[in-house]
Amino acid sequence: MIDSWQGIITFIVSVIGMLTTIYKIGFKDEQNRTQAYYKETLLPFIVAYQKNSNMNTIKFLKDAVKRDNDNVPKYVFYLLDNQERDKLRKVLLYDYFDLYHNDDNTMRRIMKWISRFLVYLLFGASLFITFYGSFFLVSGVLSILMDLVHGFDGTINGVDTWKWSLKNIFLGLVSIFLSIVYISLVKKINDDRYTFKKKKIERLINKKVKLYDKYSEKNVI
Repeated sequence: MIDSWQGIITFIVSVIGMLTTIYKIGFKDEQNRTQAYYKETLLPFIVAYQKNSNMNTIKFLKDAVKRDNDNVPKYVFYLLDNQERDKLRKVLLYDYFDLYHNDDNTMRRIMKWISRFLVYLLFGASLFITFYGSFFLVSGVLSILMDLVHGFDGTINGVDTWKWSLKNIFLGLVSIFLSIVYISLVKKINDDRYTFKKKKIERLINKKVKLYDKYSEKNVI
């Protein structure tokens, strides 16, 4: 009975340690950067926007934001460099609504964290599957090579060497293929605010603009 409880406690401690590590690696730094972006960029913008809704967003940001400020997402500079004044305004307003501290956003943010945690778990599973697949692939190839070079009797524990080896090679290739698919899926579904990939930046911008157009009339600044 005591051993069972010790096993349960060990498992819980391991899970807590894993969650803490994932939070530090994948959440804490971005959360700090996001809060700084909200306080240093979005709040001053909103104050100026409330005074003059026809303000020149491009001019305001050029004066307010420094290029070396890594707290500001790259999509802001992307819109700034391309003089996308209307899109930039919508993106900043959407980010303000999205990051504003209230109960609705807190609950939605928790759901995002859960979703992102699952993304990290999928990524971890992909790494494990890659290791698993590589092990089977290498063991299968080495078995065939040893059989050819040393002239083994063609069996491993009573099982035909070539069948065993080809099975391992097949499992290895399938596992590696699945890991590649999983990693590609992770990259596609993960909305990284601080990405510097052009395609992902454009996708983020379009998503924010569409959501702003959909919900802007329901929100009050």
